[in-house]
Amino acid sequence: DDLHTHPRATGPTRDLARRFVETQVGADDLAAVVFASGIADTSQDFTSSQRRLVAAIDRFVGGRGGSVSFDGNYESQTSFLALRLVVNALAEIRGRRKAVVLFSGGIPPILLSDQEQFARTGDRPPGAPAKWFGLAQSDLAGTVAAAIQSNTTIYAVDPDGLKLGSAA
Repeated sequence: DDLHTHPRATGPTRDLARRFVETQVGADDLAAVVFASGIADTSQDFTSSQRRLVAAIDRFVGGRGGSVSFDGNYESQTSFLALRLVVNALAEIRGRRKAVVLFSGGIPPILLSDQEQFARTGDRPPGAPAKWFGLAQSDLAGTVAAAIQSNTTIYAVDPDGLKLGSAA
């Protein structure tokens, strides 16, 4: 998810994805590399070639989006759409285990917590565009439903690792 991965996590994300391909993708497996931003010349369609997959991974650059603003809701929709398109493509494959490994810094928490506020009170935070507000949550639900229907498991990996709260 190049839209929600911080630029400083570009290297660790590449390293984790390379390690995954080199240790988990076998000669009989098919894998693809897809970028949430939709930049086609960086992606790699389904292949069993580790070399091609790693070449696509090496084109990954974090920070193509990731703003914590209400425009970030659009970026969240874009990420969920990309994920849902991959899941829908996997639905056509029968007789094989299917999984998606999503490397992402995550959706900015302000979007989800403000959506909860909106659901409870009907009040949007100041500056929140009405047409975008609340869409990320419905996109998440639709993506999860598509994954369940296609029998696809989604594994999410945060390249920054676990974040512990400050000891204050």
